[in-house]
Amino acid sequence: MTPSNGMLARLYRTGGFADISIGTETKTFQVHKSIVCTQSSFFAAALTGKSQEAEARHIDVEEPEAIIDNLLHHMYELEVPLLGTELLIRIQRTVWEIPMESMEGRVRALLQLQAAADKYGVVGLTELCSAAIMPWLFPWPRSATLTKLGVLLWSDNRPINHAARDKVVDLTARNAAVVRDDEAWTTLHSNSQYCKEVLKYAMKEHRAGGNL
Repeated sequence: MTPSNGMLARLYRTGGFADISIGTETKTFQVHKSIVCTQSSFFAAALTGKSQEAEARHIDVEEPEAIIDNLLHHMYELEVPLLGTELLIRIQRTVWEIPMESMEGRVRALLQLQAAADKYGVVGLTELCSAAIMPWLFPWPRSATLTKLGVLLWSDNRPINHAARDKVVDLTARNAAVVRDDEAWTTLHSNSQYCKEVLKYAMKEHRAGGNL
């Protein structure tokens, strides 16, 4: 960590010299206008001028505490916890021992963080979230895991995630266990567009003589 990042980390951790606050349902973050409003077009508009929020130097948001915490880590140029790879590395080494909730939860949280970055106009974070999602898309031994991740991605229609949606379609179409696993098959059919794209891809590969 550089000295400047160390100073920013201390400011964020202690809230020292904070001049604005951001409130979630479970926590109020004491933050700094010079940092937050230069990193977010939304907060710049909301917390400057003569608005009620600007006068109060406080704004309430609907996102969970954990998502705002990750968003602020990015603004303060700190390591964003959700973008870390430690959990993914551990999962890939012991894939049969990790609960599905850990995998699905991480991708869901990345999509929530990405949505927050879009909403609040935080430059660069949406792309980082999109890149962080891609390593989670590999041939999972559990076909139900793969289809649950697929449903998550196909329930999100932002163009920036098109590569992830294409990849999960390819992986699903090539996973023969999906049709033998009742849970995976039911999950696949819970999102009609995802299911349609998987079947269309499988038919295309079959006609082309590909090995699925």
